[in-house]
Amino acid sequence: MLSSSLVVGPAMGGILIATLGVKYCFLYDTLSYIPAILTLLAMRLQARPMQPLTGISDTLEKLREGFEYVWKFQPIRVILLMLALHGFVGMSHVALMPVFAAKILNGNATTMAHLSTSAPIGSLFACLYLSVRRGIVGLYHFFMRLRQTLLTSFFLPLCPLRPLRFVFLSSFLYLNMV
Repeated sequence: MLSSSLVVGPAMGGILIATLGVKYCFLYDTLSYIPAILTLLAMRLQARPMQPLTGISDTLEKLREGFEYVWKFQPIRVILLMLALHGFVGMSHVALMPVFAAKILNGNATTMAHLSTSAPIGSLFACLYLSVRRGIVGLYHFFMRLRQTLLTSFFLPLCPLRPLRFVFLSSFLYLNMV
């Protein structure tokens, strides 16, 4: 759902801006929160009994156990390290994307649209691919082939299908996060 909303949302925003103007785009964004707020207000959850508060030493012991578990269990360790790496260096691309599209690629709004929708499209392809897999056997080799494809796409600047390189990049990033 998130991947499709990241593709459909900017498209709807672009259509609203082109036809009605920016102020109606902000109005639509504001109105889109009303169903979510009404849904939250309609929830009737039962109160759970409160657990007794523990001391600081018990909390620190639980924290140490958690770190120890993550350190010993390699799949969770890798996932957490990749999420941390993405948080430190991966999110800055959203702020820099308009500058990259305009100054480096010498593009316009269409170039920005290609850049902003390539990651959700790549994520959608990654989810579809991973959902039809039966297990994790052979996934490592798939990642290696994907990385080779990514490098190839960067070293083919004369490729007439420039948006295809963005799809390769986004598929690489999202498949490595999964």
